[in-house]
Amino acid sequence: MKRKQTICLNPYKADIIEIFEEFLEERGIDVPNPEKAEDDEACSIVYGSDFAELMDMLTDPLYRLASQAGASEILADAWAE
Repeated sequence: MKRKQTICLNPYKADIIEIFEEFLEERGIDVPNPEKAEDDEACSIVYGSDFAELMDMLTDPLYRLASQAGASEILADAWAE
């Protein structure tokens, strides 16, 4: 009997965005966003609706990857099983 494999995509999507943020930070690139406070140096490079948009954009490719890997259940918008 095949074991049920549930995959939550949000942690993977967030990891990909974090890697991309580190890449941008190493190169001194900032992404302008009116939602960020201008004096907040600790604010993420990808913030607010930009973060949400990237999360949405990563859903389809990661969903396809999880499907091809044989996941029996894919939680596209969940953080944990």
